[in-house]
Amino acid sequence: MWKNEHTCTMSVHAVVMEPFNPLLSAVMERGMLAGYRFHVPEHFEEDVRTRFKTTLITCPEGLQPWSTAPQGAVWFLVGDDEHLSKHGHAVRLHFDVNTPKGPGKGCDITVHDLLPPPAGSASRSVFEAWMKGEKERKHGGYWCSLHDVASAISKALPYLCLTNGSLNIAGRRYWTGEDTYREFMPLVHRSEAGKTGDFTQHHLSQHHDIPLTAVDIETEDHHPIRPSISEFHRFLEKHTGEGWRPIMPLRQSFMLVLAALTEETSS
Repeated sequence: MWKNEHTCTMSVHAVVMEPFNPLLSAVMERGMLAGYRFHVPEHFEEDVRTRFKTTLITCPEGLQPWSTAPQGAVWFLVGDDEHLSKHGHAVRLHFDVNTPKGPGKGCDITVHDLLPPPAGSASRSVFEAWMKGEKERKHGGYWCSLHDVASAISKALPYLCLTNGSLNIAGRRYWTGEDTYREFMPLVHRSEAGKTGDFTQHHLSQHHDIPLTAVDIETEDHHPIRPSISEFHRFLEKHTGEGWRPIMPLRQSFMLVLAALTEETSS
């Protein structure tokens, strides 16, 4: 259970140990525009300034020296690091539900079924296999967009310093492996056709649109139980006036998956 003990104070400072993690990069960009200040390890600082060059023109105070991180700063960690968790208030991000949670103080946020999937994850390997024509493997999920998750964490950031316990983030509905495949693959085929110039009306048609139907969540038992997102929803609702309300369409999220995997294979 999360708990809120005091009134949060401004300004907001956060230490980010892995600033090039895609989710944390997105949180930093949104946070800088909101007036938050981020501290990164010294050996990353030059590259981080290059990465956020445009944002820093608008928000020059957004990136601060490592040495100036105040005692009460939030420390964003990917996974658990007991040594680093002794500094400030640790917020540990987990992308694998099987990762054991540390006993230290702070907050554990588990992000389920993120799109684009993290490098090395089972979900990512399935999308990679589909792009190679291996359609036998199917993988569904409570898909949620990196953009929605980053937006929510950025809004929650001023209040995470008051939070202890575990929070889960996931999409609100389950997409089966078959439905995920049928949504993703037309985007792959259009991308390939665009590269080769062999683009026809067939690539624009939607022969396999997935009908959206109401599902009784009390009786539906054909897919995994959704992670409990109620704590995160209530936390956001209490502190920001809005709960966890993902807005990015699944198809648009799949476009980002395709872009990320295409960039990875071409680099």
